[in-house]
Amino acid sequence: MRRRGEIARSLDHTPDLFSTALIPGLIYKPDLLSKQEEAGAIARFAGLPFKPFEFHGHLGNRRVVSFGWRYDYGAQHLQKSAPIPDFIKSLREVAAIFSGLDPGSLEHALVTEYTPGAGIGWHRDKAMFDHVVAFSFLSSCRLRFRRRAEKGWDRRDIIVEPCSGYLLSGEARSVWEHSILPAEQKRYSLPFATLGPASKKSGARRSQLFEGKVIADVAVKIFALGEGRLHVLIDLLRHIEIAIAAATDECDIQCFVLCLI
Repeated sequence: MRRRGEIARSLDHTPDLFSTALIPGLIYKPDLLSKQEEAGAIARFAGLPFKPFEFHGHLGNRRVVSFGWRYDYGAQHLQKSAPIPDFIKSLREVAAIFSGLDPGSLEHALVTEYTPGAGIGWHRDKAMFDHVVAFSFLSSCRLRFRRRAEKGWDRRDIIVEPCSGYLLSGEARSVWEHSILPAEQKRYSLPFATLGPASKKSGARRSQLFEGKVIADVAVKIFALGEGRLHVLIDLLRHIEIAIAAATDECDIQCFVLCLI
């Protein structure tokens, strides 16, 4: 693995492609990884416990494995995942130097395997995540961006080459959606992400909720309605995770739950 000084020097001599010309908040770097680093990572990817990407019970045509954290689409919140392996931590070091972020702040890593025909539809990454730094391996892909315009869509796209990396922040994360066209050849991607304010707020709400404060407040209102409404408290407990995911503060949680009455 290259040392920090060597990585930093290589970045100093690599132009900032598309950092301002394409989308504010997008920085793309070709040859961010060496061929040796790419080959070593691909060899290790082959041994990872990939599973089909799952979205509300539907299985995608790409396979993924998460480290650090994973987003559960059923429960709609982050869950702890397996620790980040050492070989991915080495790549995280490169991502940190490139992006200017602290390596430890890149708490989430997602290895994705794209077989021919696999891609990703239009989306913005979950608000639980903030900065995203991604590497591409084995073959190229077309990364597309779009945002709402007065008439239709404003669109941009770039070709992401093997060994390259890109940073998404600011408008590129919060305003523009992105997608990846179906792969023509097998490829891997490795995005790292920092946790955003939404994840911290959600975690704080969850902690407060399961300590009983909000549940107790709402339960008092339910009991005041009479014994015939006790079943609502059971529904509350079943749907509490949905309430947390949908709400932005404690009052929203209470309003959401009272709608069940």
